[in-house]
Amino acid sequence: MRALLFAKPGGTGTGVRQRFLFLAKRMLGSGSGSGSGSGGDIGGGVGPSLLPIILYNSSTNSYEFVRWGGAIGDIVIPSSYDDGVHGIAPITSLPDVYPGTFEGTNITSVVIPDTITNVGNRSFYSCSFLTSVAFGSSVQRVGFESFRGSGITSVNLPDTVQYIEPYSFFRCLDLASFVCGPNVTSIGSSLFQGCRNLTSFVIPNGVTTIPNYAFYECIFLGSVSIPYGVTTIDDWAFAYCSSLHTLVIPNSVTSIIGQFPFFQCGLSSISLPSAFEPELGRLGLNPAIVTFT
Repeated sequence: MRALLFAKPGGTGTGVRQRFLFLAKRMLGSGSGSGSGSGGDIGGGVGPSLLPIILYNSSTNSYEFVRWGGAIGDIVIPSSYDDGVHGIAPITSLPDVYPGTFEGTNITSVVIPDTITNVGNRSFYSCSFLTSVAFGSSVQRVGFESFRGSGITSVNLPDTVQYIEPYSFFRCLDLASFVCGPNVTSIGSSLFQGCRNLTSFVIPNGVTTIPNYAFYECIFLGSVSIPYGVTTIDDWAFAYCSSLHTLVIPNSVTSIIGQFPFFQCGLSSISLPSAFEPELGRLGLNPAIVTFT
């Protein structure tokens, strides 16, 4: 059960507005959450109609940073909070809400604390000025469309991440570098679709499926490492990767779906399991560039 920290902006009475401003200013970057002392501010401005909203979750004794539509500039998300009712507790999630926590805001950088395990759906959707994200050491999930259309340039996920959901980095046009740890077991469809500046990617060992549109239109993608253990490559996965000249498909792959997984690729060499020899026509691959293993 969640208790709403802030009432809806625009409530009647001067006391309501003062309570908004008072609680908003108690969000301290020092992580003490007590509201006293001189800890660093979380950044950005506090406007009377676009205040931070935090919910208390009694089942986990923690807070969720739900929404801050007025956020701007460099943001440091606090690791803990005290709403004056439930006491000090960690902030553990940017929850799955619509709109997302910082969706559409003019933030430029964000530091996610070690207490947060969930970066929820659409958390940073369409944050076009967001170029830098520092992920805390406990993040387990990167949600649906979480960074879609943002200006992020590089990503270094902690080893705790297990799930990267569909469209998480869809059309992040400036994303050039992406590193994730060995515990990722699932990457979503259209994960990097349209990420034209991404140059390389190492698929984690725990991933078994390269989903549809995963690397669609990654026009400067020159290197993809596919580990043994991947069993399925879905349709359109590498379509329009015009800079992808060499690809090695491991023998663990037993299913390549559809007709267009390699459509309009720049492939000059591809290694395939021998079971796919009768499938070259369907896959649109020139036999002259194929080596079977």
